[in-house]
Amino acid sequence: MTDIINPIITQLQAPNLLVSKQAVILVQLSVDICGMIGIEGPFTSEEINQKALEGFQCVNGRWAINYARIMVFLESTGMHYRHLLNSLCDELHQKVIHSIGELAIGVVEGIINIQAERDSKNEPDDVIPDVLPHEIIKISTAEYGKRVVDAHLPQLRLTWSEHEIAEIENQHKALCNAYRNESALRTALDAYERDGNMSFETAWAIVEGRFDIL
Repeated sequence: MTDIINPIITQLQAPNLLVSKQAVILVQLSVDICGMIGIEGPFTSEEINQKALEGFQCVNGRWAINYARIMVFLESTGMHYRHLLNSLCDELHQKVIHSIGELAIGVVEGIINIQAERDSKNEPDDVIPDVLPHEIIKISTAEYGKRVVDAHLPQLRLTWSEHEIAEIENQHKALCNAYRNESALRTALDAYERDGNMSFETAWAIVEGRFDIL
């Protein structure tokens, strides 16, 4: 698991990484960990109660993971851990499997609950703003400037020039104008929103080569 988490921590520490990209990285990290270990969820309270009745799995909060999936993950970590697990008595073996499941679920829940950016007092900043093209075209440039540019101005000034910062709002205005005036772009963005695809890279690929500051 650390093979996935450690590079992400390094990536999040980049001084010029904007809050929008931080949020996307954290979401993808939680998805990757769930896929690697076999965590299922998040479930509703009714669904998680049903999961708990099925047995042979770790259920914690709104997540669940089958013991068999935990075993597959552990066995893939190497011969030493496989042999160590096999040497345990049945009761201890189950406790170890359950503890690892709870730990993995705790990691995922913690990642999801992270506010991607904190202020100088280590308090959570405001709610993460909309970041995808089909989202930000719904916001006026004045509102976008207040919610995104002004909110993160100290961070931006660490690595960006005043001209580059000013260009953020200029490009937002240009994107909104393009959406109104270019039927092909409007159709693509509307289709993206309708399909419910939330990939950061795919969304911005629609306007690839344009609005690079955004």
